[in-house]
Amino acid sequence: MNNSQLHKYLENTETRAEDEFTLLEDCGAEYFSTSDLLEMRGVWKERVRMYSKLHRLNMGLVLSAPLWPALGFVFVLCEMPAAVRSAVVLFFVHFVLFIFFAFFIKINYNSKGHLDYTGRQITGELLRRQNEAAAQKRKN
Repeated sequence: MNNSQLHKYLENTETRAEDEFTLLEDCGAEYFSTSDLLEMRGVWKERVRMYSKLHRLNMGLVLSAPLWPALGFVFVLCEMPAAVRSAVVLFFVHFVLFIFFAFFIKINYNSKGHLDYTGRQITGELLRRQNEAAAQKRKN
């Protein structure tokens, strides 16, 4: 391994270590402190909320796209060629925006299943620690 490859590898490792959620996937929740897990749970809840909003917006965008060809057909019947062209362009704009937002959501939030898995890891570890603390308290 030459020096530039080693440098790239170390940079990639450092970048992945800076992202707590990637580190959570790589190492597991048991290696984080309780305060870190509580903070991560708050960030996770915000990510789930934003994912849901963006996903809903994207679905509204794609579901409204078929209205433009229908409206274009009405414009054809009314003999309005400029409005027909506008309807066709707006249909394609809706479609391109849908694709763009889908990639944006995938890059920034991965998927709903991935977010759910991350939440289960965090919550499971916090519950395990809570149960251990309660068991320790009962012993004393």
